[in-house]
Amino acid sequence: MPAFCRGHESGSQQPSVRNIRKCKREAYRKYQIGFIKPQHASGQLSLLIGDKSCWGKDYAKESIRALTLYGFKKLGLQRIDAGCYDENLGALRAFLRVGYTIEGYFRKSVECDGRRIGCFWMGILPGECVE
Repeated sequence: MPAFCRGHESGSQQPSVRNIRKCKREAYRKYQIGFIKPQHASGQLSLLIGDKSCWGKDYAKESIRALTLYGFKKLGLQRIDAGCYDENLGALRAFLRVGYTIEGYFRKSVECDGRRIGCFWMGILPGECVE
């Protein structure tokens, strides 16, 4: 099963992990850039916002943007990948609003709650992130 499908994280102020923790601590169960491949200068971004009261408030977009900028500026990555279930249109919109491009769609690629569902696969390169 692809790593991104395992059940998974305004104004002029610069984004940071500290700035995006506006909800309860439980809201962010996972947010990271993992699967870093130094030889390719690439990694995968994943996040989970577990507290439903925090959905729809741009916290995902802020988290994605902050982690993406961190990956490019601090880790020196040249590419960041991410994915989401096809039913999670809020996550898909958040990634697209930050500048990610849909690069693929895996039909019925994972089982979730006894059903087969698809996953979108996205990527972003330096200079494409909306700051």
